[in-house]
Amino acid sequence: MKKALLALVAIMTLAACSQEEPEETERVTPVETEEVREGTFTVDREIIAQVSPSATSPVLPETPGEITYISIEKGDRVEQGEPLAEITPTQGDSQVELQENALARPGSSSPRRNPPAPMPRKL
Repeated sequence: MKKALLALVAIMTLAACSQEEPEETERVTPVETEEVREGTFTVDREIIAQVSPSATSPVLPETPGEITYISIEKGDRVEQGEPLAEITPTQGDSQVELQENALARPGSSSPRRNPPAPMPRKL
């Protein structure tokens, strides 16, 4: 039985080796071509993100009042000391005017004076 099995394996091995290999056919991949031309290549992308500044600076006016003119726009770079806006002080809001009004009250030693008209001030 062993001999028969061994003979069968030998015959199968010889039969497998004697088979001719199939011919390789050339593989054709369809492609499209285009003539080369000069131009610009633009890729537009829309990226959604949230950004925050690495540092912030508070803006504090010297005198409270109404902003009458803003000299910068959103995104502008500014230097220290550069005017950002003009403020017209409201009546009685500036410290000078408050002190002058306090001195002009009845019982005060100085005569009452009308405060000067408010002048626009720069931040």
